[in-house]
Amino acid sequence: MATPKFCSECGTPLKEGARFCSECGHPAPAAAPAADAKPAEAAPVVEEQSAADEKPVAIEQPAAAPAVSDAGDDHKHAKHTGGFVDPVAALLAADPDDDDEAEMADSLAMPDADGSAGGRHLPVGAIAVGAFVLVMVAMTVVIATNDELSARFQCQVLKNTQKCVTEDDHLFAVQQQKKKEELALMTHHYATFQLGFAPEKETSFTLRQRRYEESRDEFIKRVREGTPDNRTQKEVRVGAYEIGKSAEGVTKGLIRLAAGKTEGPTYTPMEKKELILPIPLNELPVLEREQVIEGTAKRLTADEITVLEEKSRNPKRDDEGHLVEEAKVETVAMSTYIYEIEFTATGYYPRKVIFYEDPPPPDVDLKQLKTDESVSLKPFKRRPDGIYTIDSASFDLLPEPRTIQTRYLQVLKEIHCVKKSKEYEGKSDQGKADAELLIWEQKAFTEQLKAIALENEKDEEFLTTKEEIFKTYQCPEI
Repeated sequence: MATPKFCSECGTPLKEGARFCSECGHPAPAAAPAADAKPAEAAPVVEEQSAADEKPVAIEQPAAAPAVSDAGDDHKHAKHTGGFVDPVAALLAADPDDDDEAEMADSLAMPDADGSAGGRHLPVGAIAVGAFVLVMVAMTVVIATNDELSARFQCQVLKNTQKCVTEDDHLFAVQQQKKKEELALMTHHYATFQLGFAPEKETSFTLRQRRYEESRDEFIKRVREGTPDNRTQKEVRVGAYEIGKSAEGVTKGLIRLAAGKTEGPTYTPMEKKELILPIPLNELPVLEREQVIEGTAKRLTADEITVLEEKSRNPKRDDEGHLVEEAKVETVAMSTYIYEIEFTATGYYPRKVIFYEDPPPPDVDLKQLKTDESVSLKPFKRRPDGIYTIDSASFDLLPEPRTIQTRYLQVLKEIHCVKKSKEYEGKSDQGKADAELLIWEQKAFTEQLKAIALENEKDEEFLTTKEEIFKTYQCPEI
């Protein structure tokens, strides 16, 4: 009789002749009969005569039942009880002389003092679970120590969408954010206006361009968060007056803001140059990005930026049709420009005009400048087409009192003659004041010029001259 080598329930190896598994207690399958065993002899046929016809009838006797051992009974009992056999009960009921049961007892004996299992093997399931745990631990360590793998794991397994961004994605997002900021906050601002002034032939003027700079990050924070204004002046240029022609061929006066010219004046009548007013001032930079080629520190000029922008609109391709990557341009700072024009003329008060985009740089104190009558503040205003301009760019110098003495005497003469008329005498006090005011307006005296003219009444020399004139002055007949 051959005993199976493995338990059909848990797969544990079985000892030779064992009747149940030492690991799970499941009964061992019955041994298959040996190949050379002789078949059981057929039961003898006994002839029995029927009571009816007394013919002999062959009755087959049942074959002798094989000997059934106690273990067979236990095995049958195990089938009726769901397959479980109590190993202790089996030992107590077993025959101590049975060699198979002795071997079974040996297999259930306690391990030796040295801890050896006596040939006992680990179950396959436990080995598989242990291997799986080791693999998972190794994977966890690798993922935890690798940022990219960790991000992918959190993105794909834990569904953390914030981790679904690679380093390249992050850099691309930063570049796109910078482009949005530049489109929204850092577009170039340019101004244009026509400059005029009076008196034309006696006036000298100096045009200055002041450039202030701040870093890109400081500009963003100042505009968005209202952080302190850290703009500092970096450069001053003085314009030079020239005579040129427009695109239509019309002769015009022009002002060039060339680099290197820091001394004035821009124009003076002593130069014997023809002054043509108004002077067009076009495309004056007000706000510009300071840009460099990525990885360098050299600032790009406006012409160089124009060339690069043209290349980006018409990208080059190699012989195989692939796009040729051009140099990348990045913004490193922002420049703010303000303009000052100082006018001077003999016999006139000097005047300064400041053109700026609100808010001006921190060293331009608007509150203080507004208290100075010789300074005019002109903020640029944005037109619907995106161009910045000012409401009025015609500036007349205010004359000194001596300069308008002759005009003032003409007003006094007419008022003197009006007061002698009967019509004037018949007017009310308000009517008389209105008649005098009309004369001031006819002689082009504003309230400001009127106040300057009246300053002559404090000049002793002028009072003496006026007295001598009116002693002999005769009003013209109407």
